[in-house]
Amino acid sequence: MIKGRLRVPGDKSISHRAVMFGAISNGIT
Repeated sequence: MIKGRLRVPGDKSISHRAVMFGAISNGIT
């Protein structure tokens, strides 16, 4: 699912969410 999200440059909403989620996950982990 992550690969599919990264494969959607047209969806800025998803991209932004993926980046935020990744940043939050990194901070928590």
